[in-house]
Amino acid sequence: MDVHEFIYYNCQCFAGHPRLLVSHGPCLENHALYNISKNQHVDLDIPELVSKEVFFTSYGNWVVLIDIIIDPLCPVQKCGCCVLNITSGEKIRILHQWHGRFFECILSGPPTEPDCHLIFLPMPRTDYLYYCRLDDGHFINARGNFGYNNNRRITASTAASFGGKTYLWKGDSLFELVFRGDRRLDFVPLVRVAAVDELFTWPVKADRVEDFIVSAEYGEGFPLRASFQRYSDLFENVAYFRVFRITMGNGNKECVEELTSIGNRALFLGKHGSTACRADVSSGVRRNSIYYYWFDQGLYVYDFEERSTTPLRPCPPVKSGIFSLCWV
Repeated sequence: MDVHEFIYYNCQCFAGHPRLLVSHGPCLENHALYNISKNQHVDLDIPELVSKEVFFTSYGNWVVLIDIIIDPLCPVQKCGCCVLNITSGEKIRILHQWHGRFFECILSGPPTEPDCHLIFLPMPRTDYLYYCRLDDGHFINARGNFGYNNNRRITASTAASFGGKTYLWKGDSLFELVFRGDRRLDFVPLVRVAAVDELFTWPVKADRVEDFIVSAEYGEGFPLRASFQRYSDLFENVAYFRVFRITMGNGNKECVEELTSIGNRALFLGKHGSTACRADVSSGVRRNSIYYYWFDQGLYVYDFEERSTTPLRPCPPVKSGIFSLCWV
């Protein structure tokens, strides 16, 4: 079977919530789908995903596949990047030469639309981003000069597309990315996030923060700030989350409110894309909770009401130190 037959079949078995796709091995040749509600995983054999990192998108069943070159003997495809529909098998190839690392990849809209753009946020984080129109394939770098904070340049932390717009979070502010003609990109300032006093008093001081933007149903968007506590040079975990919601205020302008509850929802965070689902009896996931993975192989759930974190069953055993995780 090919990739869409494997994933589509297993997604039907795991209906109700996102699944965690685990890729591992010297060339990322081993794959598994992890089911949260059943606490089990299914091993897969997907040749099309060998030597590929998978990125979730908020548009239907589309994912982005990016070649990684770990070993010159690995069977890397000639195409360095493609957009794949995991249920229909439709594939859109993007010819490019990508040199360097990146920590986030998003689509500005459905890939079938003529003005859809693919956007990379590079690693290490900078005030640059890279983008191309899908039917063009020529990548352009764009720089947003957003100044400094404590003598450090403000960099892009995350981005997401929903409700017909593409949002970028830099520092404590949200911007809209507006693609103009002649391959021009504008950074339009919208609203400040996480700059107000926190609603809660936290018992620990965060060592650092990571930002996410989650696209939910009906075009809703939820910016999140994860505050990490470092326990050693090799281990850290989330101490607490701040969750916000983007709303439309007077003049149809974006506003941001901090939430004390996310209600009958579950949020799913990851560096390869984030998503959400309704949390009810049929979904099999906990309401008012945040599921997340980070740089280790573990999966965690954060109870937003209790402000507590519980480790779930680790991902399938990794056969080497190379692994990649993605919600699908």
